[in-house]
Amino acid sequence: MIRYFRIKKIDRPLDERPDKELQWLFHSMGLQTGRDIEDTSLRVFKELVNLSAEQKGVRCEELARRLDIKQARVNHHIRIFIEAGLIVRDKARLYIRGGSLQRSVQELRKDVNRMLDDWEEAAIELDQEFGFRKRSD
Repeated sequence: MIRYFRIKKIDRPLDERPDKELQWLFHSMGLQTGRDIEDTSLRVFKELVNLSAEQKGVRCEELARRLDIKQARVNHHIRIFIEAGLIVRDKARLYIRGGSLQRSVQELRKDVNRMLDDWEEAAIELDQEFGFRKRSD
């Protein structure tokens, strides 16, 4: 389930190479942090995708070793991915949620729809409480 999610409207690249498409998806989901000048978060994400495609979960320590990045930095990015609902942790292993990028996006859509439904319900109650007139669509 999503705890925090950001969507950025970025035009899909004309270059359809998988690497460019993955980068576009990553940036569109707002997963890049402002101070990440070395693209560490993208590197971690790509490695997770590669390992998940092979149906292998990965430990943070292994990601850090494979990418030659300090484990604390990997953990930082993993927390962001988990909060965004994109990565799940099963015991000590990390996986792409749903087992594929497509399933992950489908699950994110369900999460967002549930949140919007809750917000709409609360907005209806608040409109009544504050005396807003119901408008016809």
